[in-house]
Amino acid sequence: MKKNVRLVVGFLFGALLILSSCEELLGDLTKFDSNYKYVEFKIYPQDKIGEHVVFLTKTQESDLTEELQDNGFDESNIDEVKLKEATFEVINADTDVNFNGIASFGASFIDAGNQETVIAELNPVPEDSREVTLSPNSDDLAAFLKETEYTIQTYGIIDEVITDTIEVRAKIKYEIKAKL
Repeated sequence: MKKNVRLVVGFLFGALLILSSCEELLGDLTKFDSNYKYVEFKIYPQDKIGEHVVFLTKTQESDLTEELQDNGFDESNIDEVKLKEATFEVINADTDVNFNGIASFGASFIDAGNQETVIAELNPVPEDSREVTLSPNSDDLAAFLKETEYTIQTYGIIDEVITDTIEVRAKIKYEIKAKL
């Protein structure tokens, strides 16, 4: 009798392990990263110390539909889209140009009704840096990316005079979760 109880308990435990592994595997199968998106902008010389300055406001075409199709899904399968990575890199040939003079960075999406959703921020910007990674927020960005176009804005706070034009490439990647 004890052997039977042990066998049943062992079987149930094994079944639970298999089911939890399948659930984890299915979760991984429905989650994927987008290709990197690149946006370039310039930060022009300025002396607006302590002020919030918009560096770029640009309408982007969304390629979410293509990303979904490449992974065997369509828009009806979207569960959520979150920012996974946002990196700003100085691309000036002159290696002396860096992000000095910028106290903080931010990036946001703006919807058709002019409502802004912050997608990533960095404060403070490390001294002498030529590449920085912003901290993504946890908002679901699917509503923005389902549109054929969305508006992205980059901005920052200036903490010292900027004397050189800083050429910047933003590199952005999303994590997409789809439903089966």
